[in-house]
Amino acid sequence: MNNIKKMSRSIIFTTAMLCTLSGYSATQPDLAQLTEKLEKSNNPAVRPTPRIPVNEPWLAAHEKRQKVLDAGNFDVLLVGDSITAGWSKQPELLKKFFGDRRVMNLAHPADKTENIIWRLMNHSMTNITPKVAVVLAGTNNSNKDEFTEEQIAGGVEAIVQILRAKLPQTKILLLGIFPRGSYEQRTGIKGGLTEAVINPQWEKIDRVNRIIATFADGTNIVYLNINQAFLNENGALPISVMPDLLHPNEKGYEIWGSAMMPTLEKMTKGATK
Repeated sequence: MNNIKKMSRSIIFTTAMLCTLSGYSATQPDLAQLTEKLEKSNNPAVRPTPRIPVNEPWLAAHEKRQKVLDAGNFDVLLVGDSITAGWSKQPELLKKFFGDRRVMNLAHPADKTENIIWRLMNHSMTNITPKVAVVLAGTNNSNKDEFTEEQIAGGVEAIVQILRAKLPQTKILLLGIFPRGSYEQRTGIKGGLTEAVINPQWEKIDRVNRIIATFADGTNIVYLNINQAFLNENGALPISVMPDLLHPNEKGYEIWGSAMMPTLEKMTKGATK
C-alpha cells in the first residue's frame, strides 16, 4: 500500500511539472510570443497584473526604479518582493557581499508573482546588461488555497522567462522560496512563540521549490536552495533570524549573503566592475 501511495504521489508530481512547463520554451524565449501567452493564460499567477488598490504609490515606485534603470548599467539585478527589497536596508551587508558590483534592487513589498511580472514587462531594460539576476518570488502567493503550487511555480517560471527574453546575456540565479511561519505561528510571536516548525504553508512552498528546481539548466539558469541555512539545530525557523517568521533581520541577510555568494561569484566571474 505504501508503494502505491508513493507511486501516486510521483505521478501527480510529474503531471504537475508537465502542466507547469507546457507553453514555455527551453530556448531563448520570444518576448512578443511570451507576452501573449501570459496575458491569455488561465493561471492568475502568470497574468501581468498591477497592484490594486495600492496602485498609485506602487506605480510611483515603479517609475522611480525606471529612472534608475535608464541612468546606468548594473552587474546584478535583485528581483522579488519585500524579502528581497529588504537588502536596500542593509547597506553594509550589500557592500560586504557584493563589493564593487553595481546592484539594482527591483523588488517591491507585498508583490505576488503576477505583480512582479507586470513590472518586468513594463520596465525598459535596453540600457542595461547585468551579469546575473537573482530571483526570489512566490511566498506571497502561498497563502491558503488562493494559488496551487503548480500555479505559483508557473509564476516563478514566467519571471525567469521574461528576464531571459529581455536580457539574453544575463544569467538567472533562481532561489528556492524561503521557509516561513504560518499565520497562526506569526501571530503567536506576541504570545511568546520563538520559532516556526514546518507547517502546511511551508510544506506547500517546499513542493513549489521542487518544481522550480527543474527550470534550471545549470548554465543560463542556476537553482539554489539555501533554506537549511536559516534553520536551527531542530530544523525550525527561529525569530533570531526572521523576527516575524517571514522577513530576515540583519542576521538573516548575513546568512543569505554567505550562503548565496559562492554561487553568485562563479556566475559573475569576469563581470565589468
